[in-house]
Amino acid sequence: MTGSADATFVLQQESRASNAAKLYVTGRDTPYQEFTLRFRDCSWELVERKEQEQLAKEAIPDVLFRLVDFMQDKGEWTGTATELLAAMGETETVPTVIWSENSMRSILRSPIYAGNLAGYKRIAANMKSKKRPSKLPEEWEVIPNTHEGIVTQEEFDTVQQLMTSRRREKNKGGFENIFSGVIKCADCGYALRAMSANRRKRPDIIDCVQYTCNNYGRYGNVMCTAHAIEARDLFNAVLADINRFADMAVNDERAVRAIEKRLTETDQSKAKAMEKEQKKLNKRLAELDRLFSSLYEDKVMERITERNFEMMSGKYQKEQLEIEARLREVTETLNKSYEKSQGIRDFLSLIRNYQGLKELDATVVNALIDKILVSEREKSSDGTVRQEIKIYYKFIGFVGELHITPTKRWTALPAKHCTVCGVEYVPGSAISKYCPVCAKKIQRERGIEGKRRSRERKRQACIELSAKNDRLSLTRRGSSTGT
Repeated sequence: MTGSADATFVLQQESRASNAAKLYVTGRDTPYQEFTLRFRDCSWELVERKEQEQLAKEAIPDVLFRLVDFMQDKGEWTGTATELLAAMGETETVPTVIWSENSMRSILRSPIYAGNLAGYKRIAANMKSKKRPSKLPEEWEVIPNTHEGIVTQEEFDTVQQLMTSRRREKNKGGFENIFSGVIKCADCGYALRAMSANRRKRPDIIDCVQYTCNNYGRYGNVMCTAHAIEARDLFNAVLADINRFADMAVNDERAVRAIEKRLTETDQSKAKAMEKEQKKLNKRLAELDRLFSSLYEDKVMERITERNFEMMSGKYQKEQLEIEARLREVTETLNKSYEKSQGIRDFLSLIRNYQGLKELDATVVNALIDKILVSEREKSSDGTVRQEIKIYYKFIGFVGELHITPTKRWTALPAKHCTVCGVEYVPGSAISKYCPVCAKKIQRERGIEGKRRSRERKRQACIELSAKNDRLSLTRRGSSTGT
């Protein structure tokens, strides 16, 4: 049945002998609905009614909700769908369809589950081409808040950030890079990669790793410099800064107000000026509406000519368009200012939960930090070396730079006792056995012994060569005598 008001009704009976049926209703101004009916006493009775939102939620398996929670904690997964279900503890869930990595990735990247509509995913190059190549997710046209999502926008953004960071749980050496996708070069903007220092192994794996600019690692100092920073220095600096803000948010209200004032002082003064401008623009728009109404009445009453009416109306329309464009800019700026003020309060309420943090992990980093910029090391006139780190936190952005003194790699090793004299010393490598005094003495003795052995080898070589020459001369004499 098709109604005259752009509505369609489809009644479908379960079977020929059944008294149950379903009525499907949709239309231009009618949301999609399903009615379960039962035929009794020559009439249809309503058993159940389902609207579009309820039907959409029922179509999504419950395991998908648990998968989103699992990925938020895990960050990344590599394996088959069966292995993924086993890791999630879904022992009773049997996959009817084998999901590949690409299928899982497309599900997690789809903005539909966050309540947004995505379009223009595949567009033909021209009207004659039948090929429709896929576009990157960044190039999709996304219309927000078109329907109720099954996950919040914040959860969706967190999952996208975790997937974009491409974090590996551990490298071959056992080091877990929790700053993957977060730490960047302050000069070229490339990511910093964790790499082995190519030196003797240290007792702790973190002392064997340093971060360097990926652009420098690929193309050398033609494109950028190393921007090297020890992994332990970075971990300690970030952990200390998080604890500093957490203690401040809990115990020091004066410092919190000082930070709020410093971050929003310019925005607040600018917001006040824009609020005044917004009132003036709205007032002028109301005046233009009254002028248009008055102008139209004058034209109808023939108080002004057609030429004057067109001239004045064109002038008013141009001014109206300019005011509306400016009003949109002012409104957007004010909304950003309000969001920044709210972001500071959200950050302080969030970081209070991390007071007394002892260790960093990927969950903490992704919850608090947007990015970290590392500058090149600088050597001052007195010989000290300093390095600048900028941490951009969520909701508030950059607050203040950190200056650290890079740690010398050998200072991370514990003291040892010399195997010759028993004196305690700080080794330069993990295989060191002697203190500096004994090391020089042993090196000198080994050098003397090496020279003695070299002279002995040369003397033996000369003796063997002389004996060989004697044998050759005797052989020649014997042959000449026989002749």
